[in-house]
Amino acid sequence: MTRHRVMDATYTLLLDAGYAGTTMTAVAERAGVAVPTVYKAFGSKVELIKQLYDRVLAGDDHSVPIGARVEAREILDEPDPRQAIALYATLASAISARLAPLLAVLLGAASTSPDLQNFVAAIEAERRAGNERFAQHLHSLGVLGPDPGRAGDLLWLFTAPDTYHR
Repeated sequence: MTRHRVMDATYTLLLDAGYAGTTMTAVAERAGVAVPTVYKAFGSKVELIKQLYDRVLAGDDHSVPIGARVEAREILDEPDPRQAIALYATLASAISARLAPLLAVLLGAASTSPDLQNFVAAIEAERRAGNERFAQHLHSLGVLGPDPGRAGDLLWLFTAPDTYHR
């Protein structure tokens, strides 16, 4: 319950006060816990944000990576390329809708903190890897040319937070 309150408080503060205004002290006050409790549970502000990001990305508190979830397995098990693309688009849209408000704050503040820059680089690498896995799946179904890399690049572009926002 405490972890949920802290993450809920962090999410609200990030959207209301921005990255700079979301201090560990402000999070603790909003969550109704002591500051050391926040540090003990999450370690650092960026680690707290990473765990919050993972929660928002997944849409729940289960510690199952997106790639291991039923929705992702259905996509990669789908032999019909049109259906696989439809499933992928549905999942990507749902993820983007959940993440859009949070990413607007984090991406906007990335240049203010080296730790946040590293976090953004890590989540971009994760998104790229997921898109490349799907491109490889389409390639294995025989619907792409000899180089699935271009499809991975296009998927990475289409699933970008900026693209979703626009």
